Amino acid sequence: MAEEFTVVHVNGYGLHHGGVKGSVKLAEKRVPNFRDWMHVMYGEPRNDSMGRVPKALLCARREEADAIVWSTGSSRSREGTIESEYLFNKAIEWYPRMLSDFPSFRGLWASDKRFDAWMGARSSFDRKSMTTFESIEVLETIVREEMNVLPATSLKVISITSANHAPRVQRDLADRFDVGTGAPRYWSDITLHVVPAETNYGNKWVRDVVVQDLGK
Repeated sequence: MAEEFTVVHVNGYGLHHGGVKGSVKLAEKRVPNFRDWMHVMYGEPRNDSMGRVPKALLCARREEADAIVWSTGSSRSREGTIESEYLFNKAIEWYPRMLSDFPSFRGLWASDKRFDAWMGARSSFDRKSMTTFESIEVLETIVREEMNVLPATSLKVISITSANHAPRVQRDLADRFDVGTGAPRYWSDITLHVVPAETNYGNKWVRDVVVQDLGK
């Protein structure tokens, strides 16, 4: 039986979207400032809706993930902390709050110290990507080169993002990992999952997404 490896990918969100005062946008692409960073990344406890960070941690724990990859490099804090590392730091800071806000978290870790150690032991960082597709490219490189996950491994990739961002992530994930492209796959035994968080980004809803299966 092939060795198994599970990696959870946390899709980032620019810190300039109302989350961090003095943050700097590094990506060249022009997008509106939606000012919804906490809604997207943390969630809405009043209706038990997890954002990307708590949803990713819950999935990683339940799936007994071997690794967590935090994205991206498209923004930084005023102090110079790159977006992916900032998210990791916020996840640790938010842990007691998530226990209170999201019932699903309770009982998963024995203590704050156990949670911190668990996070530190399996986290890697994408400090380079500026777009969704680039973040998937960096993810694939980290898994293949930095983590040295061999071709014979049974690989499971779980990417966590906002509900209305999930279709684009699924497309880019399949493209980069050569699932449905007709090209030879580096990992022949691979399973790709995109898990939507329970909030959306850009002040839109999942029903606003336009899907064209066969392109234009």
